[in-house]
Amino acid sequence: SGDSATGFSSTSLRLKQQRSFLDASAEDRLESVKAGALGALVGGVCSTPFNYLSASVTHAPNVLGQWEFDTDMCSLEAALFAIVYRYVVREKDKENSMLQQGVSGAFVIVRTLPKVTVPSYCSAIPLECKYFYVLDNETIFVLLGAGVASVATFLPVWLALEWVMNEKGWIKRFESFKE
Repeated sequence: SGDSATGFSSTSLRLKQQRSFLDASAEDRLESVKAGALGALVGGVCSTPFNYLSASVTHAPNVLGQWEFDTDMCSLEAALFAIVYRYVVREKDKENSMLQQGVSGAFVIVRTLPKVTVPSYCSAIPLECKYFYVLDNETIFVLLGAGVASVATFLPVWLALEWVMNEKGWIKRFESFKE
């Protein structure tokens, strides 16, 4: 009788621990959804003028369609940034400005570099161009424009996240994995 009571109480304790883990996971998912929604909204709004300018300057065949697509993609990228930022810059790291800048800078770089197109005068395998790698005047202009647009997308999201996590408490930082 003592063994079955002990077995029952240990099973009950395990179930409570599992339920607690599931509840915490659901809460973490909700906080990530909130961070993603904030990122999508702020990133999309802040990138809108840059996306329109880019579509106009590059003479896209369908300027409004390209503008809408680019803005949608910036919203998605900003949502992913916000979710990753919440998990990387945890409660214990919230004063670590290098970590905050590193996460933000990584997203800026990853969004900026694919905007470069290799000029037609370059030969492939190995990639050789007239200028240093593929950096000519046009490529530098594209990199600067895409870089500014990327900063204009992710910097406001970063600042908004810090504000709502530190000042308002509307979104909780990820603390750490519970054992």
